[in-house]
Amino acid sequence: MAKYPSRARKLAVKPEELLRHAIRHYSEQSGKLWVFLGDYYTRLGEFSKAREVFEEALASLTSVRDFGVIFNAYLKYEEAMLEMPDQSDDEDARGEDSDSEESLADQVDALLDFTFRDIPEKQE
Repeated sequence: MAKYPSRARKLAVKPEELLRHAIRHYSEQSGKLWVFLGDYYTRLGEFSKAREVFEEALASLTSVRDFGVIFNAYLKYEEAMLEMPDQSDDEDARGEDSDSEESLADQVDALLDFTFRDIPEKQE
């Protein structure tokens, strides 16, 4: 679904609903499923929605393992966004760079918040 979002949109069930259902019911795979949902929106070109998904995923974590999976995917996403060619003039680019720096700072804050939360690690 995440690799072929245009085909997935033709399914009887909306891909977002299907992935969110899976996240709720398959908690042992929730980290990977959140990443699939973020990747789905990235491939559709809905970058702000993809960022919202990653941030929602970080806010609703249930295990340290999921944190690693989601945070790494989120960082790769942000790096890809920084490397995308910019179509705007220099002033807009400077503004976007500062937004990206703020976003990365928010990610570090999320890391620190998560580190200090009391989330028991599931035994595998």
